[in-house]
Amino acid sequence: MGTAKEEQQNKLYKADERSEANKWYWETKAGRVIRALKKNGFDAEYFQTGKEVAKKVMEIAAPYQIVGVGGSVTIRDLNIMEPLKRQGKTVLDHWTGITPGQEEDMRIRRGHLTCDLFLTSTNAITLKGEIVNIDGAGNRTNAMSFGPKKVVFLVGINKIVKDIEEGIRRIHEVCTPLNCRRGGYKTACYETGICSPTAPGLHICCITSILNRKPMLTDISVYLIGEVLGI
Repeated sequence: MGTAKEEQQNKLYKADERSEANKWYWETKAGRVIRALKKNGFDAEYFQTGKEVAKKVMEIAAPYQIVGVGGSVTIRDLNIMEPLKRQGKTVLDHWTGITPGQEEDMRIRRGHLTCDLFLTSTNAITLKGEIVNIDGAGNRTNAMSFGPKKVVFLVGINKIVKDIEEGIRRIHEVCTPLNCRRGGYKTACYETGICSPTAPGLHICCITSILNRKPMLTDISVYLIGEVLGI
């Protein structure tokens, strides 16, 4: 039996081994996604940390004045909106306590379609480089594909899925119930945590968007981040 010091060292070595293995696993998987995205026409890049990608976003944003922000927990996790405002940018963010559907809310959502730079995440991204989303209103999914001068996807490694089918399942089983609880949308899954597509009443799973390739007329960058971010 080893000494207490030796046992502690062994624990540290095992923790380091797990950390290195995890890093290798996710970098390998992310590399596969990045290659597939590039094959599909997207500009794509991998960042190990949110801090690194936040710095990149600030550089990308420099020439743009009006920045639209899609409904995204990931973007809030990256803490980039206040720095953008300090740069003097006009930030179009509808997650500011405005009641959905009111005049100001609609002005912001419509602004997403014509802004200079649109920042968003995605519900899922496949190993084949496909970007999968389901939306309630459509301002986010519409702006992803056409309208803004530049679109940037900020995506945590937890969003990687095998294929489109798994991506849609992830959205229904994970994203939608959690987003309903977060946003206070009183859908059936708000109460049960289980997707109920035929239930009466409010739904936020109304529009399915799959970007199989980069849309012809839209400048898109996808930044994959080696951290668990968003929902």
